[in-house]
Amino acid sequence: MTPLLQQFIDEARELLEAIGAQLMALEQEPASTAMMAELFRQVHSLKGNSGLFDFPEMTRVLHAAEDLMGAVRDGRADYSPALADRLLDAMDFIAVLVDDIASHEAIGAEHQAPSKALAQALRALLASGSDAAVAAATDAPAPQGIALSALPEAARAVAQAAACPLSLVTYRPEPECYFKGEDPFLHARQTPGLRWTAVQAMEDWPALDAIDCYRSQLAFTMLSDAPRAELDTYFRYVPEQVEIAAVLAAAPATPAPAPALAAHMQAVLETQAAILALPDGDAWLPGRLRAVAATLGACAGPEHGAAIAAA
Repeated sequence: MTPLLQQFIDEARELLEAIGAQLMALEQEPASTAMMAELFRQVHSLKGNSGLFDFPEMTRVLHAAEDLMGAVRDGRADYSPALADRLLDAMDFIAVLVDDIASHEAIGAEHQAPSKALAQALRALLASGSDAAVAAATDAPAPQGIALSALPEAARAVAQAAACPLSLVTYRPEPECYFKGEDPFLHARQTPGLRWTAVQAMEDWPALDAIDCYRSQLAFTMLSDAPRAELDTYFRYVPEQVEIAAVLAAAPATPAPAPALAAHMQAVLETQAAILALPDGDAWLPGRLRAVAATLGACAGPEHGAAIAAA
């Protein structure tokens, strides 16, 4: 283990202990802006330290926790027991990750899904600011596949021409992403397996003189033929900004049932038998045989018609 990584582990454990104590103190004084500011600083420090390493599962949760506490500090969300419990859950999860790093110098793949779920739960509280969001955040359904017919026309044409499974990727960068060193255009353009891209505004454009050029206001919709695991890895730092759904192949058209031909064919056979049985002498028999063979060949189709005619 490198000295830098060992230092990170030691400092992370100290910060987690301080964060836990601060959260417990806030339960007694939930209106204390000084305590919230200190808590925000501690989480911000831990997030910044994690960013020095390739620990996206940790950075993702700390990023969401930092944004949530920033909203409480700025009065955009209310501090509540439910919010405190969720923050404690987040810090317990971070402690597990720190132990994993201490043991293996890396974070196991089994933590990826819980990291995403916990970050989404924290951001759900940020979005609503209500205790009811706690249950909604944990019960959110997993993304489902999208029908081919639901794609935009241009994307549908690309998907129909593709001879491989595709995913629809919807990427909605945070408005403040530029201030976090993110480049959403580059991120979208470098999506693995990119087949098609569309860019649209997330809301109606304001008047030209009211546009804030330092805020991202665009969303990206993309078709990719990359495996789902590769897409998850690529977007691992911004999972709360991305939705990925498999494009469901169109169901094959059910062929219309063939018409009931038995009675019709029976009538044809009876008619041909009557023609052959006509009592007009043997001189006409070869002609009648050829006519009957042609009729039966036409009914049998090209696959068997030639054989009937030859016989």
